[in-house]
Amino acid sequence: MKSLILALPIVRGKEEEWRRFAQELKETYPREYEDLRRRLGVRAERVWLVQEACGEVALACAEAEAPEEVIRRLAASEEPFDAWFKEKLLELHGYDLDRPHPRPEPELVFAYGPRHFFQDRPGSP
Repeated sequence: MKSLILALPIVRGKEEEWRRFAQELKETYPREYEDLRRRLGVRAERVWLVQEACGEVALACAEAEAPEEVIRRLAASEEPFDAWFKEKLLELHGYDLDRPHPRPEPELVFAYGPRHFFQDRPGSP
């Protein structure tokens, strides 16, 4: 399994709205969100909220068979729930999936742990 890691700053003034969005995903739309993850090929996901000097940042780590396809599949989806989810990404993070976001492979600068932990991870030794 490979990892997809995203650091998405939260638009200033939208922090409480982001918390409500996260709560909606868990409590109001758990089946829809699970279906979205399944269609994207995401097997596991964790999201942390990080307080930085520049504001709050959502740090998401997803395990997927083809992490390079996750964003492309989401961008191409026309499912109603997915459209709502993409609207929220734009509104709360300024992340517009209708415009390409070429990103270089992350540069691994430090690694510690058993070798098997790093297999199939971005920039793995």
